[in-house]
Amino acid sequence: MGTMFVFEGKKRGWLTGALPDQPTTAHPKNTPAPSPQIEKEQLSLTIFEPEDESVSTQEKITIKGQAGALTTIVVIWEQGEDILVADQEGFFETEIELSAGPNEIEISAYNENDEIAKKILTITYSTAKF
Repeated sequence: MGTMFVFEGKKRGWLTGALPDQPTTAHPKNTPAPSPQIEKEQLSLTIFEPEDESVSTQEKITIKGQAGALTTIVVIWEQGEDILVADQEGFFETEIELSAGPNEIEISAYNENDEIAKKILTITYSTAKF
């Protein structure tokens, strides 16, 4: 005659014919739906000032920029380094002291996803009158 088909404890109907040799895999009743894939925005780093390859007549300069919100910012230059955290909108600012002549300044942003964005600026400090 056939086999009674039972689904989640309720009689659903009759199966007729031969049953497969392989056992079937039942799906759990409360399987959560897969989470939607949220595309991550890639970490970016923008430096507003100073402009790369610029000349400064001031020994101290301010570096201003923007990266992701609450991103860790690392600034490394010949005379030191500074580690700071960008604000909720990603803005950051720090002051550094230049050496006479060309100064290479490396600015790196690190986020919680282990992404890194990096910029290298060269700022020349000169006391010459232009």
